[in-house]
Amino acid sequence: MTLSTAAAIASEQVRTDIIMVNLFPYLAIRYQAEDVPTTVIDGRKAIVGSVPESAYIATIVGEAPM
Repeated sequence: MTLSTAAAIASEQVRTDIIMVNLFPYLAIRYQAEDVPTTVIDGRKAIVGSVPESAYIATIVGEAPM
């Protein structure tokens, strides 16, 4: 389970979608997703690749830029 999925399960304020870019290549282009995983928050690319949970949460709440 990804961290974004766990966050969506834990909170009604979080929504997550998992997209297969080979089926929706326009989304990869739109968000410039070149690496897997790419986590997009509020319509902007924010987290690329695997990061520790603490860095992921800090980015979501706006405490540390990625």
